[in-house]
Amino acid sequence: MRKLQKATLRIFLSCMVITAILMLIAIWGPMEQSSQGPNTIMQYVLTFFVVGLASFLTWFTTMIIEMRNKLTEGRLEQ
Repeated sequence: MRKLQKATLRIFLSCMVITAILMLIAIWGPMEQSSQGPNTIMQYVLTFFVVGLASFLTWFTTMIIEMRNKLTEGRLEQ
């Protein structure tokens, strides 16, 4: 479970940084009005956001399960 936690945390942190950088580029970059649909950079922002959110939720769930297991094991030993 530790390898999964480390991998998902690294993915989350990487996606968080990439999402922040791309969002700053989208905000401060040249404003182009396109009637063809969403801006390409926003598609990247949302993609990295979703991947980062999924990896965060996976990491968070595994941490909660690990904490619960440690708490229940501690009660059984007493």
